[in-house]
Amino acid sequence: MIELVSLIGASIITTLITYFNGIYQTPLDILWIALIFVGSFLGVIALFLIVGFILSAVVNIKKPIKKPSRFYTFIYHMFVGWLDRLFGVKLTVNGEDKLPDTPCLFVMNHRSNFDPIILADKYKKRRILMISKPSNFRIPIAGGVIHKVGYMAIDRENDREALKTVLRAADYLKKGYSIGIYPEGKRNKNGVELLPFRHGAFKIATKADVPVVVTAIHETQNIKKNFPFKRTKVVLDILKTIYPDDYAGKTTVEISDEAAALMSADIERFEAEKAAAKRA
Repeated sequence: MIELVSLIGASIITTLITYFNGIYQTPLDILWIALIFVGSFLGVIALFLIVGFILSAVVNIKKPIKKPSRFYTFIYHMFVGWLDRLFGVKLTVNGEDKLPDTPCLFVMNHRSNFDPIILADKYKKRRILMISKPSNFRIPIAGGVIHKVGYMAIDRENDREALKTVLRAADYLKKGYSIGIYPEGKRNKNGVELLPFRHGAFKIATKADVPVVVTAIHETQNIKKNFPFKRTKVVLDILKTIYPDDYAGKTTVEISDEAAALMSADIERFEAEKAAAKRA
């Protein structure tokens, strides 16, 4: 969307400038027209970023929202889709047939700040709201927007506040939204071995009585390294959906351990196949 609007805007600006200034009479003018077009294109994108900054800056992140804003959700998805394309993300999803038709709790390993962006862009129709650390809501441009979208901060050092977030997320699930969370609690820079899971993350599913979709994402840690000269092939594996009937009678620790085992096995498989491909 942003690229399309920028291309249209740059075309209009370039046409007007060249027409009213007579820049179309010599071969050298072609270079000027190209420079005007590129400058206009970048200018329109810069305008989008400025508008995003303003929209985020006017939001009071300390004030709870009654419900996710459709306007800010539209802006958010427009930007995350653009970021995916800008940074050259090429996504492959395996196991989509395992996804339930109902709202669910997505649990995923965490390698990069692109993880929630990719998930949100891919499954925008599922209205996924992410649970994130409080500091992310103070990021310029993004912070205020994700607050209005309905993303929730969780204070893992305060059990009482964390429970409030769990209950709020469960309420969103009952209203038809899906929730995304990273049981590791923070980005894993090691990669192969998962960080210890926060078992309380699975209370969201048990309190709302919804399926738990266990996923594993690969290669997002390379997106920034590869930018801008190389695309990054990201793989999202949907490993299993654990339905309420499957986890009935189990503790959140048991559900968490099952999800961790599935993720660990898939990460080990992926890394082994990648190493074998390099040797071949």
